[in-house]
Amino acid sequence: MGEAREAQEDLETPAGRLEKTGRFRWLRDGLDQAGLSRLYQSADLYVHTSLHEGLGRVMIEAGVCGLPVVATRSEGVERIVTDGETGRIVEAWDGDGFVQELLGLACDGVRRKEWGEAARQRMTGEFNETRCLESVVRVWYEAAEAGGLS
Repeated sequence: MGEAREAQEDLETPAGRLEKTGRFRWLRDGLDQAGLSRLYQSADLYVHTSLHEGLGRVMIEAGVCGLPVVATRSEGVERIVTDGETGRIVEAWDGDGFVQELLGLACDGVRRKEWGEAARQRMTGEFNETRCLESVVRVWYEAAEAGGLS
């Protein structure tokens, strides 16, 4: 228990310094949907570090709000982020590469805007309610045709 607390304190010390600048904020208590939307819209980009990811709903939410994504490679990330168009995918454990991509995008407002708009178009086009429902119905029909539903 003590080691976990020390690790959290190690994280909070540098983060606390960043928090004082107004460029970083811990979200300990969570946010409602309106607060989350405001937070996305106030950001310049979305950073996603995960070794294993299913669908990655937060990346879809960020994209809908016009944010490009810098993420570590996983199957779920590759379904959502189009590398070089809606964000950047970096190999897991490549800390130097991740920082390089993050800083590159953070310093390039034109590319951020282009990729953010591409993300918004892709997310609202591919992950809207109608498309999702169509996908579920298609899977049901395919399963029924293959004899998987009785």
